Amino acid sequence: MVKPKVLIVGKLPPPYYGPAVATQIILNSELKHKFDLIHLNTTVNQSISDFGSFSYGKLLKNIRIYFRLISLLIKHKPDLCLIPISQSTPGFIKDSIFILLSSLFGAKVVLQLRGSNFQNWMTSSTKLVRGYIQFCFRQTEGMIVLGEKLKDLFEGYYKKEQIFVVPNGCDLDIQRDKPQDDTVRLLYFANFHSAKGIKEVLKAVAILKEKGIEGFTLKAVGAWNNGVFEQECKQLVEKKQLPVEFRSPTSGDEK
Repeated sequence: MVKPKVLIVGKLPPPYYGPAVATQIILNSELKHKFDLIHLNTTVNQSISDFGSFSYGKLLKNIRIYFRLISLLIKHKPDLCLIPISQSTPGFIKDSIFILLSSLFGAKVVLQLRGSNFQNWMTSSTKLVRGYIQFCFRQTEGMIVLGEKLKDLFEGYYKKEQIFVVPNGCDLDIQRDKPQDDTVRLLYFANFHSAKGIKEVLKAVAILKEKGIEGFTLKAVGAWNNGVFEQECKQLVEKKQLPVEFRSPTSGDEK
């Protein structure tokens, strides 16, 4: 039996962050036994701090990726293309080229939103941008979101049966070590962006200490994307003498 061909567009780690890890999980999942999975790696950033910056090197990498997509579309003739979309205008414009090329070469396209800020972005966008987004959506078969409550975001663009829910998650075999003492161990596991809430977590730890609550530690694991923000957080920890340890990104068994 010939397996359906699915072309998956997406980044792979490193650097480690949500969408890249999600792509890695899909490629390593049981889906590879049911479908012929073809992957187009769209990674151009070497580290979290590179995100949002422009360079001619990154521009050339993106152009090469588009030509690589054309090559895969011609060679494999996939039945379906899975394309994640950004929630910013520059990011979506880059993603839209994947959408339009895939549609042009006759593949069905399903989009995936790995976030929840779509409505805010649409509201703040110009009429021209909103029109372009709607045009791109019309070239696709449906949208994947992370939760039931996010389906409403796209009911104005797709029929209900074209909006699918696929929560984040993966299968893990976790071996737990018994704690050596009664210390409560807290873990923050995400990259250190201001929008991710690490500073709010540190402020909460400071409140606990000010109230005389002890017997806990916080281990924060991730990568900084802004030097100024990094100094602000680390100065807060030092000034308040908080029981916090920062660690660099971790993956695999160590994670």
